[in-house]
Amino acid sequence: MENIEIPSIVIGQQTLKDREIQEKVENILNLDEIKANAKLYLHNLGINSYKNIISFSSLRPNSFYGMKKITKLFWKNEYCSALLKSYGLSNAEDFNLLYLRKISKDLGFDDTPTPTDFTDEETIELFLNFLKRKRIVDADSFYSFPLKTFKRILDSKSTSLEEFERINDYILKTTGRILTRLYASDYRTLGESLGFEKSVE
Repeated sequence: MENIEIPSIVIGQQTLKDREIQEKVENILNLDEIKANAKLYLHNLGINSYKNIISFSSLRPNSFYGMKKITKLFWKNEYCSALLKSYGLSNAEDFNLLYLRKISKDLGFDDTPTPTDFTDEETIELFLNFLKRKRIVDADSFYSFPLKTFKRILDSKSTSLEEFERINDYILKTTGRILTRLYASDYRTLGESLGFEKSVE
């Protein structure tokens, strides 16, 4: 049995009930117990796979509303939030696709994707093919494409789950940010990594 020390968490202003839950969480020291109760909580909601979590959000997990719904799903339960805190996460706003996959894998969901099985070259090829379908084929078309629109097309239902997972992983690896938090400078860094080297003023 592995014992862990759970740090405190920051989720805005706490109510008395929030503090009582936090105190209860901080008294849970057994990681196996945390996982078992977290899995039971999700099972009671009909969630027993990674795809179930995605379906529960009704939206892609890196979309603003989809991620917000998934974050609430985990943080409102003391066992799920305790497991996330054991990863070192101390702020609900920092919850992202990587934490989602980590908790899914730790809970034993066999369909948890592992995009790192692919090389950067394979992912870049997939990314470029995705952009080509959107008529983005060179530096001019890439940099003239509004960042807000780029986020929307990547989050659309026409994007396959594999494309979504791998492209988001590549964006995070290349820019250090998730899709919903990309800035213009990150977009330029991303473009250059894909071979679009035209600078943007």
